[in-house]
Amino acid sequence: MAQSIYLAGNLVGAAMCGQVSDKFGRLRVLTWTHLQAATAGTAPASTPTLNTVIPPAEWTSAQARVLVMTLNSLGYSFGQVLLAAVAFGARDWTLSPIPTPPALCTPGSNIFLLQALIGVADIPAKVGTLLLLGHLGRQPTQAVLLVLAGLCILANTLAPHEMGTLCSALAELVLRGVGAAFTCFAIYTAELFPTVLS
Repeated sequence: MAQSIYLAGNLVGAAMCGQVSDKFGRLRVLTWTHLQAATAGTAPASTPTLNTVIPPAEWTSAQARVLVMTLNSLGYSFGQVLLAAVAFGARDWTLSPIPTPPALCTPGSNIFLLQALIGVADIPAKVGTLLLLGHLGRQPTQAVLLVLAGLCILANTLAPHEMGTLCSALAELVLRGVGAAFTCFAIYTAELFPTVLS
């Protein structure tokens, strides 16, 4: 919940800060945003319980941790689809910038549909990661995903630029491999560095 509020604040803040910095100056706005970030970062230290700052992996048992963290990472995928929908509705690029990997920008493609497809394609990749983690374990799954992403990057650099579809498919595999590896990394980090309650 806290991360959703933080990211929503980033979305609104990014849209507003450009206009505000034009009026009041970049230094003042930058100082103000750093002060807000510092306050938001240190405020949880004054909470009476740690339940407000503990990540979701700490609330679950070890058996359910993989499922909970995978569901948590699916929020990024749904956010990608939502971002494409918001950008489609607000065609002003200063309010809704969408970063797109250059290899995916094939001529004549619909960038909004492309971004939505990137988010949708991430969903089965993360569900597949959940299944792989159950059968292979964390380390082999992460190794396979990162090697797959690395090989696709190498293949994409060697592929001729005239083969736009191949380059797009390889770039998509890189995104899926890295996204799924990030899910493995989040699960592993929660196990390595648990929150100690005293």
